[in-house]
Amino acid sequence: MVIAITDELCYSKRKVGGMAKAFDLEKKHQKVEMVLHEEAVPRHGFFGKFAMFARLGISWRDVLMYIVLAAVAFGLAVFMTQWLAQRQAKQVAHQAQQTASQAVALPPVGQPSAAAADQTTTSTSTQKAAATPTVDKTSFTIRVLNGNGITGDAKKTATLLKNQGFQVGAATNANSTFQKTQVWYLTGKQTEAEAVQAALEGRAIETKEAGAAAIGKGYEVLVITGVK
Repeated sequence: MVIAITDELCYSKRKVGGMAKAFDLEKKHQKVEMVLHEEAVPRHGFFGKFAMFARLGISWRDVLMYIVLAAVAFGLAVFMTQWLAQRQAKQVAHQAQQTASQAVALPPVGQPSAAAADQTTTSTSTQKAAATPTVDKTSFTIRVLNGNGITGDAKKTATLLKNQGFQVGAATNANSTFQKTQVWYLTGKQTEAEAVQAALEGRAIETKEAGAAAIGKGYEVLVITGVK
């Protein structure tokens, strides 16, 4: 009986010792697997961050969802900022337009009004019309000479008179230089000469009666352009 109990105790002790060794081996195996798992998981970079979230119990789908939501929120914030800026700019432009439309346009100081300018122009035109004698511009012929040495001035003066309806003949050079423009006329052609003088407005002009030899054969009025 005593021998049987002793054998049983020895067997139990051997069994417990074997179980303890097996448990120790299991723990060592688990530690080895954890070390291998940690070495297999990258700790840096993009995938390392996903692995970190995975260890925290957060799936990669949740991470992507958070990223998308953050991008949408950022885009919405940018859009709202631009929209508010455009709206404020439109309001400022509208207010400026209203202010400009309400402003009263004042005439410049020291300048006559349009009505006064029209009256002045009409009065000046009337005076010129009264001062200019009425003649038949085609009833006499004008000779033009260049007396100032400016190339083409005789032709320019002849064209000016033609454009005003006068009948103009030759346009050549004079033998002398004249300071003032000369308007010479035959006896009885003073009215015609005054009409030519009025057409040459703006020049310093001297008028005188002259003979046919000085004026030229076939001409009633002679114009000699001067320096002034």
